[in-house]
Amino acid sequence: MLAMASDPEGNIWVGQFGRGALIINPDNGVIRQVHHNVTGMVGGRLLNMVAHPDGTMLFLHDRGEDALVDVLVDPENFTDDNNWLSLPRELPGLGNGLDVYDALVERNDVIWFAVGDVGLVRWDINGDNLGPDDEITWLDTSDDHWYSAVTSLPFSNSDPKAATGLALAPDGTIWAGGNGVARFSYNENLGVVTRTEETWGQKSSAFGTGLVSGEVTDISVDLNGDLWVATTLGLNRVRTVAGETTIDVYMDVENYLSDSSFGILYSTNAIVPLPGGTYRDMAVSQDGATLLVSSDRGAGLIN
Repeated sequence: MLAMASDPEGNIWVGQFGRGALIINPDNGVIRQVHHNVTGMVGGRLLNMVAHPDGTMLFLHDRGEDALVDVLVDPENFTDDNNWLSLPRELPGLGNGLDVYDALVERNDVIWFAVGDVGLVRWDINGDNLGPDDEITWLDTSDDHWYSAVTSLPFSNSDPKAATGLALAPDGTIWAGGNGVARFSYNENLGVVTRTEETWGQKSSAFGTGLVSGEVTDISVDLNGDLWVATTLGLNRVRTVAGETTIDVYMDVENYLSDSSFGILYSTNAIVPLPGGTYRDMAVSQDGATLLVSSDRGAGLIN
């Protein structure tokens, strides 16, 4: 199980790598299986799942599948093949990438994908003639607008082609995390990144600001607008107050002791009761007040 998600109906979705997904109704305990061999799902090797606000589910796969992204527009009727859409692997589309690690709903009709070895791909479902307030034309691909992939960010060492996590900042700018994190502004009329607002890499000096590790596994934004960054070795909270950015670091004791430089870079206040091992994935509650982080040795809940 590499992925979990919740939909607007309150169902819990659990990915089964190589088989599809489970839908769990927490109210009555009913479990249904969305098996990729007996539904319209083309790929079964699930890396991640993302729920659209209208209930549509996005299934993100790895390179071993014919489809990198499957879309289910009516989850209640997942056995009907007509409710499924496989997104194109060529350009315009997702491109012939490796893995799709994350998806971000920028607005109702616009979704970003983090595609390995391709970059950040923007998909306007309704195209140029309709907007976010119009009915979303999921299954009508004739009006889709696929933008050129974002492959670099100005004045940033963060590589979009290595991005594993996406998050939306309160001001509408976009966070991308992979080898470090960066927040950027995008002009959809020009189809280009106009500016990198901020970028952060691994901390290397006790007098500087940075992440506990440059290898980012996932990112989330909480109700305060703060960015949470899961890296292989711990958690980071990136917050800006009155123009000053602070990065708070949280580690388990074993990761703290694994690198002799951590005692120089961080105080022992960085040690907190996190599960330990490599931190893999995060999820934030609908109200943004609770964060769930998973690791090799279990999960942690942060309020």
